[in-house]
Amino acid sequence: AACVDDQTDALTRTGWKDGNALQVGDEILAYDPETDTCVWQPVQSVQRYQYEGPLCVLENESISARTTENHRWPTFSKKVWGKGRKLFRERTSKTLSNSDYLPLARLTQDRDGPDLSLDFCELLGWIFTDGCYNKSQATGVWLYQSKDAKPQHYQRLKELVDRLGFPYREDVCNPNNIKGHSCRRFSIGGEVSKQIRALVPSRKEVPFEFISSLSNAQLERVLAGMLLGDGTHYANGERRLGTSYRHVAAVVQMICTILGITPTANRYAMPEKYATGE
Repeated sequence: AACVDDQTDALTRTGWKDGNALQVGDEILAYDPETDTCVWQPVQSVQRYQYEGPLCVLENESISARTTENHRWPTFSKKVWGKGRKLFRERTSKTLSNSDYLPLARLTQDRDGPDLSLDFCELLGWIFTDGCYNKSQATGVWLYQSKDAKPQHYQRLKELVDRLGFPYREDVCNPNNIKGHSCRRFSIGGEVSKQIRALVPSRKEVPFEFISSLSNAQLERVLAGMLLGDGTHYANGERRLGTSYRHVAAVVQMICTILGITPTANRYAMPEKYATGE
């Protein structure tokens, strides 16, 4: 692909696509320097050619890119003028320096998401990371939470399903057969579970199209639910989420990118009994 290698991804409405998969007409998340926001813009052309020459490597926990030296970047400098505004300037990969910052912006707010309440969106986030479906039936969604180990999380989940007002059943269970440990299972059935499973047929294969259709407020609540379901919150404000599913990690990165949050990704070796992906 022009300016970048064929392994560098662009975020489209249907997920992350590299140079080989990107097609004319795909809508990608693009930065608008005039408004300092991101917008969905259709790809107008894709140029692929053999390149022999030096590549610039941008690599850390937040970015991974291989570009030609003349690839252009919108940047801000550390220098400011006026009332704290940063100086905007265009750089190439070859001329980037330590004083340049790549802009971090969220998707513009002038859009409405689907007719889903914010509480319902948070519940979906819980399900994506800490729920499961009843595989033997077309209905049935289960959520597990320990009342002893994480009382605040348990209370928030219980208050959430109570506010939503649909029928559910709460049972005491021990899904992992850990001695002296029990947790609560929230069982959601009927029409509500059908709606959930229609929106997201597989909780570990969340449709990217569904994520890109949500408003920023809805995405914030989905992310909050995912972090509460299977994340860790630290005193310094850092939040971490671990998953063995590559698709779930891609969904988290997509949500963060749309919301203008810089995610960092790390890979860890997992015990064999938990290893279901990367």
